[in-house]
Amino acid sequence: MTTAQEKEDVNVNEEDFVEDIVIDPSIDQSFENHVNDAIRSKVPQFLEMVKTADLIPTLEKIRCTESMEALLQRFLKARSGDVNLAFKFLKEDCEWREANQILSLRTKSMDDMLVAGRNPILKETIVSMIPQGCLGRDKQGRPILYRKVTGNMNVQKLAELGYSVEEFLIYQAWMLERTVAMMNDKGQWISIMDLGELNLTKMMGNLNIVKAFTALAKNHFPERLAHNIIINAPTVFGIVWRAVQVWLDKETQKKVSIFSSPKNWKPALEKEMDLNLLPTESGGPAHLSYSPSSFDP
Repeated sequence: MTTAQEKEDVNVNEEDFVEDIVIDPSIDQSFENHVNDAIRSKVPQFLEMVKTADLIPTLEKIRCTESMEALLQRFLKARSGDVNLAFKFLKEDCEWREANQILSLRTKSMDDMLVAGRNPILKETIVSMIPQGCLGRDKQGRPILYRKVTGNMNVQKLAELGYSVEEFLIYQAWMLERTVAMMNDKGQWISIMDLGELNLTKMMGNLNIVKAFTALAKNHFPERLAHNIIINAPTVFGIVWRAVQVWLDKETQKKVSIFSSPKNWKPALEKEMDLNLLPTESGGPAHLSYSPSSFDP
């Protein structure tokens, strides 16, 4: 039965509907292939600033197998080649990684993050709130991150289970850090986000969480996202998209494709990946793995 609120959600102005926004998957989004000579020429200056600030020991530890040059280029490109802004960005990321022991997340499993010493139903609750996993590799060999935003996200419920929003975000950081490790610290990933169960009320209720997810990836994993594919975008998604765009720089916005109908997103996804990798949550044949998790070491 349709609720009064759902009826209200349907009766939104047509201007609030986002038509399909499609990024051509044949376009190489890899940051390594789009670092121009202007950015490369600033790496020596950036490196000197890093040395002067005594950040080299920290960077040597957190970069793992990524070259120092590639790391600095990522941060420079994310700040359009502005060395001062890139330095501030990098310094803040180093401080966050040290304070939250992010490097140690690489060796942890999902059960380490959600089960050990915690409420026994926490893992089940989070999985039901936001099913997510790594589906495998796309046709270019990049990891495919999947997340279904169900509308069941309930911060109060997590608090009742003894799990703070901050801990939940570290769990999301674990997922991204494990993905970087799977890539051997090189390259980028693509992301699929299914919004099919959301109406306006549920979307607005999850806006702060979406903002936190967005900030986490943008602030601490720069130039790791190649393509973000949003599927089953509801009619009223335009309202949220206009809000989300405020948090995204123009380059990131260019990496987002939005589809409302399966008749459009299925052909688009098929250009990127084998549709047999799509999970049952989005109408595919695959099953998300939680024991062990697809992100586990």
